[in-house]
Amino acid sequence: TTPTITAPDSVCRDQLFSASISPATGSVTWDWGDGGTGSGYSTSYAYHILTGSNTTFNIVATMVNPYGCIGTYTATRPITVLPAPVAFITPAGPLYFCGTISDTLVADLTSGYEPTDTLEWETVSGGLISYCTPPTCTSLPISAIGQYYVIAIGHNGCRATSNVVTVDTTCNNGGSTTPCTLIPVGWD
Repeated sequence: TTPTITAPDSVCRDQLFSASISPATGSVTWDWGDGGTGSGYSTSYAYHILTGSNTTFNIVATMVNPYGCIGTYTATRPITVLPAPVAFITPAGPLYFCGTISDTLVADLTSGYEPTDTLEWETVSGGLISYCTPPTCTSLPISAIGQYYVIAIGHNGCRATSNVVTVDTTCNNGGSTTPCTLIPVGWD
């Protein structure tokens, strides 16, 4: 029986996907076409290439000694990696405040990659803050502690998550780990 690879036709950059080979016999090694390798009858992989266009790789699975017989068989299958947007939040943080928390985070959308159709501003602990269409919503005023990030969704449906920016309260602009002691107005 000729070995056959089962894998998706296309995946987004940084998207983990599964691939398997059948029949599942002998020992199997994988060459993902980008320098990455793996082993086993079923395995997972993600392509981490930064490009502004679709890129096709050939997945090669090599089966050694199937059914206990001496020999080597290979199976090849193309896979297309779709570009994803690239987003980065500035200021990158961490941001420390003693007293009123007030700042604006900005999602910088890198050009030359998949265009961003939708932005989702999120917090690690609370989830979705807003869902919007750039460029009207690339900034987010903040007034509370938390960990903020943005998910950029491209026209092709591929998603990319930005860096996480931590906003916290400590005195001395982050130079101390002692929490702030706020003095109510009029007590000074």
